Amino acid sequence: MLELFFLGNLKILYRGKDITTQLGSKACALIFLLMESKGKGLSREKIIAYLWPDSKEEAARYNLRYNLWKIIKEDADGNLFLLSDNNACKINENYAYGCDFIEAACFDRKKEYTMAELLHFRSLFSGELYEGAFFKGCEELNNLILYRRIEFEKLKVQVMESMAELLAQEENYEGEIEVLQEILKIDPYNEEIAGLVMDAYCKIGKRAEAVNFYRTFSNTLAFSINIAPGEVLTEKYRQIQDGAQYEAFVRRERKVKDSAAVSTEERVCITCMEGIPYFWLSALLKGLKELHGDLLYKALNERDVFCLGSIQQEFWKS
Repeated sequence: MLELFFLGNLKILYRGKDITTQLGSKACALIFLLMESKGKGLSREKIIAYLWPDSKEEAARYNLRYNLWKIIKEDADGNLFLLSDNNACKINENYAYGCDFIEAACFDRKKEYTMAELLHFRSLFSGELYEGAFFKGCEELNNLILYRRIEFEKLKVQVMESMAELLAQEENYEGEIEVLQEILKIDPYNEEIAGLVMDAYCKIGKRAEAVNFYRTFSNTLAFSINIAPGEVLTEKYRQIQDGAQYEAFVRRERKVKDSAAVSTEERVCITCMEGIPYFWLSALLKGLKELHGDLLYKALNERDVFCLGSIQQEFWKS
């Protein structure tokens, strides 16, 4: 059996043996192109245009014949991998082979899957499609690879969205948060996903984490693309923040009642270093944030946080 792995580092196995290095880069690209054609095949002229756009016709046809000859020809049943004639080439669908990105492309966002099935789809995405591939002088081929990489990245996100939905149905909110956070590594400005993370934190009683997550997400938008979160996400934050502050107030009141000795005095110990501008102020801000971080953020706007963060970077970590 021929096993083709194009998601992540290229690897081609024939009967369990790695033959990747035995095939030239153009031979591997030819396999990719024929897989991409989904069984319809490609004309020889189109293949030459992809792989040898600057070669003379006779030289290009020789290169094509040479690369076709290098491809593994037969499976255990005697089927040829490639079918070709004077006009076109295509993959023999009767040939025993497997291809990771062809299998991944079978995922249907509208279909219901078990978690085991979703985990299998997720495992196929070990990296970018045809990772690291670039063919000098083959602009059309490079553009095709880039386009398909983007498409498969979107497909990967769809798989993880289905995983997150199933985890939420099973009330596994910790697992849902983990998957949603992984989506945000791919699409860091997705406010819909950010809202789901905040909802999941609230469902497990971690309103403070939801508030902190919003602030981190808001800072990412501000510093990366210079925008603020939309009204829907901002309103969700306000509602969660009010609840989080009430819960914090109740916890503080309980702590006071349970304490034998209660002091209303709070101190921030700081040090000064001569010759270092704002050192004492930086230490003071850090102490205040540790004591009253939630109250400070409620009183400050995003510009205030940015300005204070230029003195004490702890303000950018919430």
